[in-house]
Amino acid sequence: MPLMGPAEPSPVLRESSGTGTVDENLDRIRRHLQALIDAEPECVKLVAPDGTLLDMNAAGLAMVEADNVEMLRGQSVFALVVPEHREAFMAMHDRVCAGGNETLEFEIVGLRGTRRWMETHAVPLQQDGFSAPVHLAIARDITARKKAEDLLQRQRAELQLVFDAVPALIFIKDLDHRLVRLNQEFVRLTGRPLADLAGRTDAEAGSPYAELYHRDEDEIVASGLPKRNIIEPFKAEAGTRWLRTDKFPYRDDAGRIVGVIGFAVDITERLNLEKQLLQAQKMEAVGQLAGGIAHDFNNLLTIILGYSEGIMERMHSHDPLRAQVAQIANAGQRAAALTRQLLAFSRKQILAPRVIDLNEQVAATGRMLTRLIGADVRLSTVLDPALHRVKVDPGQMEQVILNLAVNARDAMPRGGNLTIETRNIAWHDDLLRDCAEINPGRLVLLSVSDTGCGMTPEVQAHIFDPFFTTKPPDKGTGLGLATVYGIVTQSGGRILVETAVDVGTTFRIILPAALESPVAEEPGGHLPACSGRETVLLVEDEDQGRELTRCVLVKCGYTVLEAASGRSALSVAEGHAGRIDILVTDVVMPEMSGRQLADLLTARRQGLKVLYISGYTDDAVVRHGIVETQRAFLPKPFTSTSLAKKVREVLEAVA
Repeated sequence: MPLMGPAEPSPVLRESSGTGTVDENLDRIRRHLQALIDAEPECVKLVAPDGTLLDMNAAGLAMVEADNVEMLRGQSVFALVVPEHREAFMAMHDRVCAGGNETLEFEIVGLRGTRRWMETHAVPLQQDGFSAPVHLAIARDITARKKAEDLLQRQRAELQLVFDAVPALIFIKDLDHRLVRLNQEFVRLTGRPLADLAGRTDAEAGSPYAELYHRDEDEIVASGLPKRNIIEPFKAEAGTRWLRTDKFPYRDDAGRIVGVIGFAVDITERLNLEKQLLQAQKMEAVGQLAGGIAHDFNNLLTIILGYSEGIMERMHSHDPLRAQVAQIANAGQRAAALTRQLLAFSRKQILAPRVIDLNEQVAATGRMLTRLIGADVRLSTVLDPALHRVKVDPGQMEQVILNLAVNARDAMPRGGNLTIETRNIAWHDDLLRDCAEINPGRLVLLSVSDTGCGMTPEVQAHIFDPFFTTKPPDKGTGLGLATVYGIVTQSGGRILVETAVDVGTTFRIILPAALESPVAEEPGGHLPACSGRETVLLVEDEDQGRELTRCVLVKCGYTVLEAASGRSALSVAEGHAGRIDILVTDVVMPEMSGRQLADLLTARRQGLKVLYISGYTDDAVVRHGIVETQRAFLPKPFTSTSLAKKVREVLEAVA
């Protein structure tokens, strides 16, 4: 059946009888129309009411991969439609046969298996011999367009994935400051679905910082220039966060500014780390100052304590001046305790660490605490029975617990609860999320909690500063928590604080677990202090301190060789033909340290014992040069008795 069926001649055709009959003219017009249809680059087809193909032009045959129309005529066109679109195509066909005009996009499979997307516009066409209108359709191949749409859709999906995966807030606002588009980071930070935020202004979304945002955005729209590195607050689900935001004019295709686009990164953790770094740098600087002061002060205290002790030994018990000299000695001892705290804060004191059970330390200290904290403070301990061992100085750790307990007691003037807890934790524990300097490995937690008055953020920011205190002048020096900080840090640990006003405070000390096993301490024997017959090489660059030490040693019976520097000591030793039994040397001296001097002399004189003395312990010289090699050390200030005992102890020690 030709695509153009019989029809009545139009008036124009009846009049153009020219050179032939009307039938001949109609036949000629039909052939022309058929030629035009066959030349049409789009598919033109006639489909019977039952779905069988009546006719199809050359373009349509090429699309379905048929060589001629006879290969398809009389067969159902429904079979050419892919199964997933067939039902929709059949429904369209029925509506057209019922007299409707329809347009549909669907996919077909050619006779050779090629798939194509088609866009079809179908209309009913009444034909002789059919009770219902046939289906006349014009279809174009839209495969290329569909591929482009699919590609665009995939690209949009990929962009959306990237948009939502970026760990930064991305947003677009219109000129009325309404959120036109925003990513999933908003959902994560605010805890609210996008539907609650889209289309709203910041004020409508409940932000207390809307006015701040809008002022910046109005400036951008007015100037057409971006604003970068804006540090601004953001109301998040977990509280206020700080964002670093870059905002740019948002333009349409015509280049008109229609809003603002912004990119914001949460820098709260970075700012916190910067604060910690600044605090650490400040503490380090103050620590250096404190250590230097303690060094000079200890030299002076050694002289004060030594001479006051010597004077008291020469005075009768009933001497009226003895009490005054005793007051000088007591003041010197109190000052010595103060310098020890300064050294602890500055992390410049000598530690004698050993592997201990922290539970045993807490239990032993707890027996003292019950008398120290008073009856109105209830002490309880929660100790992990499987607690890892730690390597610390037991005496210093006792001081940490006592200082924290006293601090807690003072925060509970009307009584309360003091809880000491120990447990094992992992380095990736949530507790340590803001503690960047913790190294991976097994860790031990010591917590000291109270139910006292708590602290404001302003007070908390300064609690580890030396000499900072909220107590009256006669109630504290402000060195207790500074000392705790120094001891914990020098022991390789970290200290965290959690506090709230009228709720209480918790100090958490994080210590690395020990890798070694504990070593039992050897019991020490009593050694007579003044029983010297040996020769001592005394090296001290401070004249008064050297003179005092010489007098004490001579009084004890020792032969004393003196030197004011390391180089001078080498000359003295070279010029002494006899035996030198012990080197007593200051640690920190100009040109040559005590450790360097000891290394040179012990290499030349076999069996030479060494005793280091110092009011300031340089970490590189002393900690790794003395403690690690088990060499003896006597910190300044010291008394005549403690010096004599220490010299005797070193001389009597088995090599």
